[in-house]
Amino acid sequence: MHRGDPSNPGPSPAGTVTEMKKWTIVIIVFAVVFAAGLAIGYMKGRSPAPGGPATPVASPPPRLTPTPAPIPTASPAATPARTPLPTPVGTPGRPPVVTPTPAVPPPVSKGVSFSFAVTGITGTGLTRTVTALLRNTGTADAHNAWAKVEVFSQGARVSLSGSDFIRVDIGTLRAGESVSKQVDITFNVFDGLKIAQNGAQFVLTITSDEATQSFNYDYKP
Repeated sequence: MHRGDPSNPGPSPAGTVTEMKKWTIVIIVFAVVFAAGLAIGYMKGRSPAPGGPATPVASPPPRLTPTPAPIPTASPAATPARTPLPTPVGTPGRPPVVTPTPAVPPPVSKGVSFSFAVTGITGTGLTRTVTALLRNTGTADAHNAWAKVEVFSQGARVSLSGSDFIRVDIGTLRAGESVSKQVDITFNVFDGLKIAQNGAQFVLTITSDEATQSFNYDYKP
């Protein structure tokens, strides 16, 4: 359009209005598209400004799986080593020869010496029969030997058939010989009950022309 040119009167008012409507529609469409792009970018975590850097989306924290603690295992107890038994030495094919050990005889006392052992106590009620074995373990004979039997219970003397002791005659007891003797003992009611509850101690004294020895025997009911 050239101003001052009388031959070109310029655009008419109606064409100018139509042109403005077109531009208005184009601007509105561009604004709608631009707004839609901003909305989509915001939903995707991007910057609202066009061409801006993308905003990272936070990832969920990793899920931790607990690791079970190991169960302690009891260690087996140590087995003590066994000591092997010694193997007897012998000729192959033949049993080992075992040499018997000779029995050692009891020591023999010089002169006269006695040993004593109770071999049995029998009886009921207030009477008991005591059997004893006497032996001369010496090298000499015992002459005029006799035994005195006494009984004590809880430290007190016990009456035996109304006496403090009972005498048993033996006579001559040669060296190495033994003799078995029996004696009947009767207690009163009080002593019999005490012995039945608490026991008693028998004291045997052997006397000869050559020696005297005493022996104790504890009786338990």
